[in-house]
Amino acid sequence: GERRKRKRALEGERALLDALPCAEMYERSYMHRDRVTHVAATATDFLLSASADGVLKFWKKAERGIEFVKQFQAHLGPLRALAASPSGRYCATSGAGDGAVKVFDVVCFDMALMLKPRVQPGCLCWVGRDTDPQLRLAVADAASGAVEVYDAGSGEPEP
Repeated sequence: GERRKRKRALEGERALLDALPCAEMYERSYMHRDRVTHVAATATDFLLSASADGVLKFWKKAERGIEFVKQFQAHLGPLRALAASPSGRYCATSGAGDGAVKVFDVVCFDMALMLKPRVQPGCLCWVGRDTDPQLRLAVADAASGAVEVYDAGSGEPEP
């Protein structure tokens, strides 16, 4: 005949189940899967976070806490830099593994521009204001510290 498998009871199972935390904060998680390496806050009430696996996450400030909005696989490896523009409309990231600099439109949750600088990108800094006719992004060479400035609209380097 047919043998039935008997379910083994875990000793103290009810006590273990009763001890599990039960609160709203445990209901869902949008945490990074890897170590968080960069965090930036914007003037547009967004929080940006990046992790060692190259993931960039957008969070919106809520009445209570923050709400997850969107994530991008921004780079193939860890980020070297994350910089929010003065008005909070844009953010830029530089990747250690792919040598790329990416500009994101924070408010529209979209990548606006990808550039491959002539240098190995390290630190980033926005130059000027978002209201300037030409928004520029300074990119420092990770090895030498030399700085190149790019038009953040077209990706073209300035002379």
